[in-house]
Amino acid sequence: MNQYLKQMIELADIDNYISSFEPELEQMRSEATKLENELQEQSNDLQQIKEEIAQTQRNISERNVRMVTLKDQQRTQEARSSEIRKEREANASSMQDQYTKEQMKVISDEIIKLEKDQESKELKLNDRLKELANIQIKISTHENLFGGKLSAINDNRKKVYIEREILVSSMEKKIFALYGKIRRWAKETTAVPVVKGACYGCFMKLSDQAIVEVKQSKDIVTCPNCGRLLYLEDSFQTRKKAI
Repeated sequence: MNQYLKQMIELADIDNYISSFEPELEQMRSEATKLENELQEQSNDLQQIKEEIAQTQRNISERNVRMVTLKDQQRTQEARSSEIRKEREANASSMQDQYTKEQMKVISDEIIKLEKDQESKELKLNDRLKELANIQIKISTHENLFGGKLSAINDNRKKVYIEREILVSSMEKKIFALYGKIRRWAKETTAVPVVKGACYGCFMKLSDQAIVEVKQSKDIVTCPNCGRLLYLEDSFQTRKKAI
């Protein structure tokens, strides 16, 4: 195989190997973002429930104060009614007493309703606290897993980068420039094998002359259809992907 072609194919293989780390890293970053968003959402929901419980407690307290006031008013009315002599005053006192009792009944019903509402919100709060704890456990587990994998990937990537630097330093500038030009648009398919007489990048059938040139491997051969670097399927063994 042509020396320059071999260098470019090896460099493409190294760059593909380095790129193969990214999908897993991106997936783990995405999962971390998802968990953080979920944690924030649950925290906001939790805070809202706490505020609703606090408001309910204030409403109950206000009604309890009002109830005490009405009870005092009722006792006063009862004391006065025993001293009332005139029928008109007695009727007025009776009406006032009835109104007070009705007000007390309304407030009592409101307090019962508010207490049930508070109990429901407290149950909801406990559920949110459990969900929040589960999310925090997931985040902790994910951070440990991500940290371990990231460390392993970085160690592996450092070794591969050193290998890449050594290879690039041995390449002629014009050959490296040609590789870079193809890599910019072809990405992971910069160098592809010829499979069943076709370019494995654009999948277009190659002419007999192009296939002969690839087999001879005397020169740098690019696909006449797409411009990717070509090599025989069995002439180069690519390394296993990082993931």
